Amino acid sequence: MAGKRLVFSIISIGIVLAVWSFKSSSEHYPPTDKTHPNIFIIGIDALRPDHLRFRDSNNHFTPNINQFIQRSYLYDKTYTPQGRTYVAWMSILTGQYPINHGARFNLAPPELINKQLPLIRELKARGYKTTYSIDERRFNQIDNEYGFDQVIGPKIGAADAIIANIGDIPLINLFLKFDVSESLFPYLYMNRAYGKAYDPQLFNRKVTDSLSTKQPNFLAVHFCQLHWPFTSKDFIDVNSVKWKGNYNHFMYQAMLTKVDLQFQQFINTLKDKGFLDNALVYLISDHGEGFMLKEDTLLGNQPKDEVKFNVNAWGHGTNVLSQEQANVLMAYRRFNQQVETAKQFQGVYSLIDIVPSLFEELGLSLQPTDKKFDGQFLPKDISQVMQQSVFVESSLPIKSINASFIDEAKVLSETMSKYEIRQNGRAVLVPSIYMEMIAKKQRSIYFQHWQLAMLPDYSDLILVDTQQKRWYSLETYKGDAPWKQMLRDLCAHYRDDKGFDSHNKCP
Repeated sequence: MAGKRLVFSIISIGIVLAVWSFKSSSEHYPPTDKTHPNIFIIGIDALRPDHLRFRDSNNHFTPNINQFIQRSYLYDKTYTPQGRTYVAWMSILTGQYPINHGARFNLAPPELINKQLPLIRELKARGYKTTYSIDERRFNQIDNEYGFDQVIGPKIGAADAIIANIGDIPLINLFLKFDVSESLFPYLYMNRAYGKAYDPQLFNRKVTDSLSTKQPNFLAVHFCQLHWPFTSKDFIDVNSVKWKGNYNHFMYQAMLTKVDLQFQQFINTLKDKGFLDNALVYLISDHGEGFMLKEDTLLGNQPKDEVKFNVNAWGHGTNVLSQEQANVLMAYRRFNQQVETAKQFQGVYSLIDIVPSLFEELGLSLQPTDKKFDGQFLPKDISQVMQQSVFVESSLPIKSINASFIDEAKVLSETMSKYEIRQNGRAVLVPSIYMEMIAKKQRSIYFQHWQLAMLPDYSDLILVDTQQKRWYSLETYKGDAPWKQMLRDLCAHYRDDKGFDSHNKCP
């Protein structure tokens, strides 16, 4: 009898909590000042442009994202400065490359990072409410110290990785649907890394309910359903994807449909509540993802040392020669302006171009003590298109991650000596080895349809024709690619970087 009473009590509490938790704000946003539009930067983790319809008309996984792109300005050849979420978002928010904003790796020591973001400072001065939200915090530690009025997501800390792996208890999974879990289970609540219980609609609601209806909003939001381990609390539609023997890619394609639904539900809520009236929206991905697909492999002669030189790789941020890791989505849309079909801009662009473009469009200004932007103003008309070079660097390759199935125990064993736990419970890279890791980076430059890469463990420079998907050793290359100017620009950009040009290739 006592057991039945306990079950009845838990169910009753659950019903009350459910009614309370699923109440959503019904307030409508009434824009009164058209000169201060809402600004939304919507990130989708690991979204590969070649899995979208504008690159391949046979792709059917993301009808809602495709539809959004069809009415947007699309910057076709866009690259991330580095294929890691924290580094990519720091580059977006500062308009600078990692070498200038200081975040060279995920979980970088916070004392080495300049957390003052001119964009957030200037928007707050104009009366904006500023929000950063992400549903997976293990490798992205952006918080209120970066100037945001509020940050939404699971609690940051090393405990996240541990609890998310051992917390699979049915009663906990049930309670994670309720707001009270934000206090009871802060590392699991709204945590995409805990895929067994993550609810994308709950995360969407928490974010949209947090927006101000009294002042303009700046929101940077990042959806991580496409991140490994590609799990979901709901069944996937196995009939929508063809099995070709690659489990990770199979699951990735299945999860595309789920993040597409999350994106559309989020956009619909913003629209229904009036937040999209006259709004500026950027839809981006922070990096791509490598699956060792045959079609991703660069063509070329056998390298001198196959162990040190790979033309295909798993994951993201592990290899600058893996084009699918660095090439990302960047689309811009100004609502209430008619764009019937996508206006696609050719050329080479970077995620660091977003903030300089916002400063230009909103009439914002840097202060004399601010660092200048590395990024350029994004064209809104074909007459504004200019040729530019962009830089892409790697993170530190990890052998245990460069595999078809990631063994978390092996990853921990390989990397644990590089991290320390601070008093606030957060894991960060050990500062004493931080510079040593920078010296091991791969670095590259893109210009037109060419990439020039400098690899610390390979003695020759590598030239890549991204149109033909072919690589060349610069020692034997006889073509007319503009590699000399690219090399000068690469050397100027990284000249003061520790360990750069260990083979003395710079002029």
